Amino acid sequence: MQPSLADGDVSGESLSAAGGNAPAQSPPDASSNNPQPAEDAVAAAWEKEQIRLRDQIQFSDAVSFDPKTFEGLKFIGGVDISFVKDDPDTAAASLVVLEYPSMQVVYEETKEVR
Repeated sequence: MQPSLADGDVSGESLSAAGGNAPAQSPPDASSNNPQPAEDAVAAAWEKEQIRLRDQIQFSDAVSFDPKTFEGLKFIGGVDISFVKDDPDTAAASLVVLEYPSMQVVYEETKEVR
């Protein structure tokens, strides 16, 4: 069974610093003049999550391959998010992992997000 983004884990390693614990809702629209209490709660949850993630930032390289020759490099991953032109509240988020040096896709997933 192939892991999914919802699992937040591929081959025992976390795919995101959030570890799947990010708030389920989007942050409130900053242009709103009268934020509702629910929007305030979402904003507070996002701020708390940002503070939690801030403490996980690594300021030094921790690679297990030679960055000059790529010797020891096994996988390359990429992410992208694209927004729908006529609907700025809808986007497609994608993750792809390639095996190196064959560049064969070993994992891919795309999800529509709002």
